[in-house]
Amino acid sequence: MPDLTCLNPDCDYVFPEGEELDIGKRQCPRCGRAIETARPTPPSLPPMELAPPDVPVSAAVLSQGIQQGLGTVGSAEYIPEAHLDIALGYYLLVNNRRLGPIERSKLLSAGLDHGTLVWFPGAKGWKPARNVDSLRDLLDYVPPPTPGAALWGNPTFLPRPKTYHVYYWWYFWTTLVGLFFLALMITFIILHESIRTFVGPDRFGRVVMTRNPVFEILAVFSGFWAFVFGVASVVLFLALLYQMWKAVQDGYVQTSPGAAVGLLFVPIFNLFWIFIAIYGLARECNRYIQRHGCPARPAPAGVALATCICALIPWVNVFTAIPLALITMAMLKNTAADIVDARLAEEAEGNDALARSASE
Repeated sequence: MPDLTCLNPDCDYVFPEGEELDIGKRQCPRCGRAIETARPTPPSLPPMELAPPDVPVSAAVLSQGIQQGLGTVGSAEYIPEAHLDIALGYYLLVNNRRLGPIERSKLLSAGLDHGTLVWFPGAKGWKPARNVDSLRDLLDYVPPPTPGAALWGNPTFLPRPKTYHVYYWWYFWTTLVGLFFLALMITFIILHESIRTFVGPDRFGRVVMTRNPVFEILAVFSGFWAFVFGVASVVLFLALLYQMWKAVQDGYVQTSPGAAVGLLFVPIFNLFWIFIAIYGLARECNRYIQRHGCPARPAPAGVALATCICALIPWVNVFTAIPLALITMAMLKNTAADIVDARLAEEAEGNDALARSASE
């Protein structure tokens, strides 16, 4: 530290080196003027987001941050958890309420559990507490999730991402085959009604024409297979819808997979419930992506809403219901598969970190 000189122009007293290092204020021993020395300025912290994200995180930005180790989330710099000194507190989602910032020592009293969603400054998104390295020692004092009520928190009970694609393509082809046999049935009915076969003259000499029974048999045969593939298509549609609802069950979704599918069988009420089961699923997928910061493709909420509306309009639904349903389900299954893939990757990352900590 350089020597300090009295600021009084009429005094030329020089303080010896090191004399003012730990003193905030001192008077000059010669002229009595107060000398105020500047205290050292603490180093500035890197810019970090101080509030949980409330807008969806784009998949491109998030994947770039994962690959490079340092990236951006929204307008803030993303710093891996291993390089963070978390002193600004944690945020929790407890009973649909966002709590925080909370000091680490008070997290258990705030309701921290293995499946509680947690966010802290610099994190890439909300994640279950069991996958946050800095909270593993606290969770040793928390009992594990009970079977049944918290099974949503274990990705083991989720379908694999490939399952969504398999279900959809079975639904897609059974629908097309059912439409093919339906078209054949209509064609044979038209031929049966319009084409007559010559039988011969009656006793009065008049020409007798009759319908061809072959077309009738073919129409019945085609109608039977159209019904079989139509039922199979509906069953696969409902099974795929059920599995997609399972992907977003993180404890903050009010509609269960069973309710989403089961209430579609209630007459009259299903005219309303179709908006919850399909359009509501698209919205819940986007909310899940927003809560967790998943690198998933957004769900087509607008297309899903158009599908529900067109399905209720007479005559319009005849031409638009099936094509729109195929398009909507194709986009929704991509989103659900991405969400499950992200949950499985996060769980694998948490298990690897737990294994490393146990080995150390």
